[in-house]
Amino acid sequence: MMISYALLIKRIKTLPRTRVQNVLMTVSDRELALCFRFMSAAEREPAMSLLSAEKTKRVKEELSLQQRLSITPAQYRKAIERVTQRLSAPGPGGDFKSYLRPVKHGRRGS
Repeated sequence: MMISYALLIKRIKTLPRTRVQNVLMTVSDRELALCFRFMSAAEREPAMSLLSAEKTKRVKEELSLQQRLSITPAQYRKAIERVTQRLSAPGPGGDFKSYLRPVKHGRRGS
């Protein structure tokens, strides 16, 4: 396959683990499996280790199902690009931090 997943692997290995985990847990199982399709087990391991046991199971099932499908290079490239962009984009877990301080009852507006 001529499409490279090297940038995706690089992002997974270099970005903060929490950031990668937050993004990967929100990516659909199907899209994640598609990104992992041509990776060896060793190449997938850094990302798979960040997933919950249930999501890992679902992604592996999806990988198995995809072996029987005809995936076009364009579909594969699009999945890789989307996940790589999500890892690179600012947002929750990225440059922007979203934190709401809990309000103690009776102190609101003081």
